[in-house]
Amino acid sequence: MGNLKAVLGPSAVHLCIDMQRLFAEGGPWPTPWMKRVLPNVVRLVEHEPARTLFTRFVPPRSPDEPAGMWAPTIGNGAT
Repeated sequence: MGNLKAVLGPSAVHLCIDMQRLFAEGGPWPTPWMKRVLPNVVRLVEHEPARTLFTRFVPPRSPDEPAGMWAPTIGNGAT
């Protein structure tokens, strides 16, 4: 895994996972961490926007229409 406290190299990127409005206060799936984390994410993105990669979770229209590798974990396929 290497030295996690080493200086980041020129090819390092900021991987931002699931920073979506649906997880914010007032969204359908609010999370307690969003308010605390969002200002830090904004600062990182503003520093090097071209080196930031965003992922996003695309929820199904209903629990009966899941898609993707995680599909068995929700809706009727839950274990």
